[in-house]
Amino acid sequence: MINKNHPRRILLDTNVWHYVVQYSKEKRFLEAIRNGPSIVQAAPAVLYETLRDPNAQRRSKRIKLLTDRHVQRLMPEAFSLAEDIKSSIQLHHPEWLKNDPDLTNYNRLRQFWGRKTGKNSKWEKIRRDPNYEAEFLRSIEGNRSERARTMTLAHRKDFQEQGLNHNNLPLDKLFLEGDAGLKSLGIDHPVDLWRIETHLIYTSSLWFDGPGNPMREWLSPFLRLEGRVISEIAWAKYWLTEVNVTEVPREWLQWAHTFSQRFRKVTRDFRRILGKLGGTTRLYIHLEVLNHGVIGGN
Repeated sequence: MINKNHPRRILLDTNVWHYVVQYSKEKRFLEAIRNGPSIVQAAPAVLYETLRDPNAQRRSKRIKLLTDRHVQRLMPEAFSLAEDIKSSIQLHHPEWLKNDPDLTNYNRLRQFWGRKTGKNSKWEKIRRDPNYEAEFLRSIEGNRSERARTMTLAHRKDFQEQGLNHNNLPLDKLFLEGDAGLKSLGIDHPVDLWRIETHLIYTSSLWFDGPGNPMREWLSPFLRLEGRVISEIAWAKYWLTEVNVTEVPREWLQWAHTFSQRFRKVTRDFRRILGKLGGTTRLYIHLEVLNHGVIGGN
């Protein structure tokens, strides 16, 4: 039974939007959304994955459907991840947070994604000129698809040589123990693999990737990244020993799906590479907050 006060929210994967357009069912699809009891959602990850479709005509049709006003538009995945991390840091290391942050750019970015209408809405901007947005995205991503494919093939080959597969690797029992780097931090106990890999990702995002990184855009207004307020050792220990998975559930979900992708077959198809290694993984970030959420896809 559907609770009218808390309607079911349905988060659709890229494949579903693709099939609706492929079989010319846009009108019926939108009628079902308008008249149905559920809320259909679109994630920015799917929006960007659609922009990567090299077929301009098909891409435009899917963007038009994705950005329809009857579809609920979600905030970027990086925004949700950053909210988790800010709350966790407030609990463990409040001294890392700025006392009087300048939120001018942060508020502008939040409104850019949060606005439903108008020229200052990111969704409406993409809806108005999807071809321009697709070209811009292609110019800043470069050869990302080939790099993603190469990395995944290397991981997959390594696991195959060790006789490992997704059936014999429980994700909550993957640890690193006895590593020299851990010992140098005074850590003499096993550390969850998700902690190690997540620490590396956020270290790169905040200190090495530059201002274009989404996580830096959402977190840097709040964190005291300049100088040595956050030491390398303290930052490492925060991720490796202090933070609790219940504080950053989306980080674990993102890592778990990314890790499981290392066992999947990877083809040279452009959309499949960036979709299955990127879009779908980021959709898992939204699962933590969905009530009766459904991801439609393979």
